[in-house]
Amino acid sequence: MPELDLAAVHLTIEGIRAKGGGVCTVTRGHLATLPRVKKALETKGIRLTPYFVETHFDETFSNFDADHLAKAIKEIESMGGSYYTVLNASPNGHPVSANWPGGEDFFGTPEQIKLQSIAGASIARNIAAKHQKTVVWCHDTFYIYTPIYGTFQDNDESIKWLRVVHSTTLKHDREPVDPDKIGAEYASFYWAKRFPNVRIGTISKFVSDHLVADYAADPATIIPTGNGVDPIDPKYRIRSQDECEAKIEEYNKKLRAEGKERYVIPKDKKILLQFGRPVPYKRLEVTFDAAKELGDDYQAVVVSLGAAPYLEEAADKIGKNCTVINAFDFDLCACIAQLERCVAVPILAKGEPFGLIPAEIRLL
Repeated sequence: MPELDLAAVHLTIEGIRAKGGGVCTVTRGHLATLPRVKKALETKGIRLTPYFVETHFDETFSNFDADHLAKAIKEIESMGGSYYTVLNASPNGHPVSANWPGGEDFFGTPEQIKLQSIAGASIARNIAAKHQKTVVWCHDTFYIYTPIYGTFQDNDESIKWLRVVHSTTLKHDREPVDPDKIGAEYASFYWAKRFPNVRIGTISKFVSDHLVADYAADPATIIPTGNGVDPIDPKYRIRSQDECEAKIEEYNKKLRAEGKERYVIPKDKKILLQFGRPVPYKRLEVTFDAAKELGDDYQAVVVSLGAAPYLEEAADKIGKNCTVINAFDFDLCACIAQLERCVAVPILAKGEPFGLIPAEIRLL
């Protein structure tokens, strides 16, 4: 018999059935490391059972990921855990009403977020009833109220609630910001001061410092919860210069075959690498301007997570020393970034939460 029966519950908006940005990366990073964590805890007499609870996006959602859903459920169940969903409270099953710089409709209204938070808290408490101790990760804004609802009526101190902060209204949303959302954030940070079994999780030191300075969070209540990078995953390995150059030459051949000789990455130039989603606030095209100012010794390489005709137009306007890659290739990006002649990886987003989101910082 184990000395401790421990449940780990992740409440998330994406990462199992939905792909996407930073929250997805963090969720999948936790899932990828769980088999090793479970095995390590067993040597300490702790039996870990993982659970994932996700907002229910159906097959019509643009980021629905059927292949990963099946694979993830199989992985979770192989560790003795279970996967659940909470009903999406948003109209037509798609979240609305966020005020993000790129115009994305994502988080939903405070009323919708409350419904999600209550549902998540209910599932987490039902899971906790089957275990001695439970830790609940409440990822990002959709579950911002969960630690409050989870402790307000009947605080079961065997449950530890982590309000994991990926973004905030003050750093992420553009003006005019939603005062109700700011109030909810303050409430969640106050709750960590009031209840010893509620804590604030953060994805970086930058986030931690921001919460203390701008939201009066108590540093003693903050716990680093990671940013989704699994350092043992081979894709994060350090590559040799020969491997990097070979990968780039392989891609250059593809460009030549497509008649895009103008985008070939030269071997004799210093590289500025920029990558991200092709939305205006990412300012990917600014890297082209930087290469132009620096001169012919530099090549700007911009990798877009999807087709972006405006990037090709910007590159062609400059006319030289610009490469556009209209598909995200993790291995290619890693090889370019690790070249000795890659002198900078500028992240120039305006209004991005904390400058880097986990989907991008994982490369650096």
